[in-house]
Amino acid sequence: MKKLVGFLFVFTLVFNMMAVTNANEASGSGSVPQPDYLPYAEVGVLSEGLAWYMEAGEETDSFGFIDTSGKIAIKARFEAAGIFHDGLAPVRIDGLWGYVDKTGQFAVPPIYTGVGRVFEEGVVQVVKDDKWGYVDKTGKEVIAFDYEDTNPFNNGLAPVKKNEKYGYINKEGKEVVPFQYEAASVFSEGRAMVKLKDKWGVIDQNGAEIEKPKYEEAFPYSRGLAAVKHDGKWGYIDLSGREVIQAHYDEARPFQEGDLAPVQIDGKWGYVNKEDTMIIRPQFIDVYTVFSEGLALVSIENEDENEMLGYIDQTGKAVVPYSYDLMGSSFSGGLATVADGGQGSFYFMPNPLNVQTQEPQTQSALPSASKVMINGREVSPEAYNIGGNNFFKLRDLAMLLNGTDKGFEVGWDQDAKVIRLITSKAYTEVGGELAATGQHTVKQAAPAAAKLLVNSEEARFTAYTLDGNNYFKLRDLAQALDFNVSWDAASNALTIDTKSGYKPE
Repeated sequence: MKKLVGFLFVFTLVFNMMAVTNANEASGSGSVPQPDYLPYAEVGVLSEGLAWYMEAGEETDSFGFIDTSGKIAIKARFEAAGIFHDGLAPVRIDGLWGYVDKTGQFAVPPIYTGVGRVFEEGVVQVVKDDKWGYVDKTGKEVIAFDYEDTNPFNNGLAPVKKNEKYGYINKEGKEVVPFQYEAASVFSEGRAMVKLKDKWGVIDQNGAEIEKPKYEEAFPYSRGLAAVKHDGKWGYIDLSGREVIQAHYDEARPFQEGDLAPVQIDGKWGYVNKEDTMIIRPQFIDVYTVFSEGLALVSIENEDENEMLGYIDQTGKAVVPYSYDLMGSSFSGGLATVADGGQGSFYFMPNPLNVQTQEPQTQSALPSASKVMINGREVSPEAYNIGGNNFFKLRDLAMLLNGTDKGFEVGWDQDAKVIRLITSKAYTEVGGELAATGQHTVKQAAPAAAKLLVNSEEARFTAYTLDGNNYFKLRDLAQALDFNVSWDAASNALTIDTKSGYKPE
C-alpha cells in the first residue's frame, strides 16, 4: 500500500484496505445469523445510515442509495456514487460530478470532472478545467482553481500542489507552509509527513521541522504514533519524532482501535501494542479492514494454500468464521457490508459482538504553541490543540474573561449533574484557575460527556478530558457566549475579542 499521496475519489466497493488483525487460532469458530441477501448487483459501504447500490443494466449500470434495512432511499439514476459524509455524497451524472444530500437533491451541482472522496472541515476538493480548487457544502467555490493536486483539510490545513511542488494552505487559500516538497500528507494530530530528496520527514502546523527527512516510507500519525520505514524496516515514532518502537518489522501500519497496530514478520501479520508487545501472534496472510466496533477482517491460509477470510476480535478470536468467499467492510453503526458469493451475494451483517462503540475515540492532545491575546492583552492559559482546534479549561476561560462584557459565571448542579453558565455575571473563583500543571505534554484525550446549560438553555459543546480536567472547544464557547475568535497564521496568534460578536470560520 502506498501511503501518502492523494485522496482522489475512486468509485468502487471500498473495504478500507488499511489495517489488520490476527487470530491466535487459525481455525476460529463462531456463528452468524442466516444472511438476508439484498436484491442488488452490488452494494457499497454503509456510512451515516446509507450505502450506494448498483442496478445492472443491459448497456449501462445505475447507482442509488439504500438504508440499513435495504430499502431504497434514493432511486438509482447516477453513473457512479460514493459514501455519505457530513450529510453529502459524491455522484456522477452525464459524466460530471456533484454532491447530493440524503433526499437525493444536489447540494453541489454536477459540473466537475473530478471530486474528492468526502467533505472534511466543511469543504471538498473539485476539478474544473484540469485544475483543482475547493467548494463548500452549498457549492460555493471558496478556494481558487489554482492547483495541480489537492487533498482534504485536516487541522485547518491542506497539502496542495503548485508548480510541481507541495505546500500547505489554510481555508482562506493562503499559503501557510511554502511549496517545496515532492509529496506531502494531510495533517494528523498536528503533524504531517513531507518528502524531500526522496525521503520523508515530519513538520508541525507552522512548517517547523520535527524530524528531518530520512524515512523511505511513512504513514500519518494515529493515536500519537506514526509508522515509518528506515533502512528497510518499519518502526514507530512519537509526536516529537522520537523512535519509541525500534524499526525491526517487515511491514507496519497505523495504530487503531484498541491501541493495536498490525505488523508483518516473515510474511505473516500480527498485532503489537504501544509497548511493542505482540498481542496477537503473526499468522495472517493479509488484513483488509481496521478494527472497528471491536472487529477486523483478516485472512489465513488453509492446508491447501487457499486464502480464507473472517472477522476477528481484539484477542485474535475468529468471531465470524473463515470462508473462501467472504469479503466485507469495517463495521459502522453495528453493521458491515458483506459479500459471500451466496444468493445476490451482498447483505448487511450485524455485529456479532453487538457493539457499536468499542471504546471512546481518543485523540492526541498537543500543547498549544499559539500565542493567546484577549482584547490586545497576551495571556498564558494551559491550552491544547486537538484535531486542529484549540481547547481551554472552562474555569480558566471564565477567569480570563472576568470583567469584560462577555464574562460569565460557572456553576455545578449536583442534583441535575449539569454545568451551568450564566452570562453577564461576575465569575466566582474556586481556586486553581490558570494554574500550570508543569506537565504540559502530548496526551491522549477522551471525549467528555459533560452537559452544559447556558442561561438555562442546553448547549452543545465538544469537550475532552485530560488528567481529570474537562477542556472545551474554544469556538463552541465563543459561539455560545457571542465573542469573536480569530487566528493569524503568520504570527501564530489566537485572538479573542469580547467587543465583537461571534463570526463563523
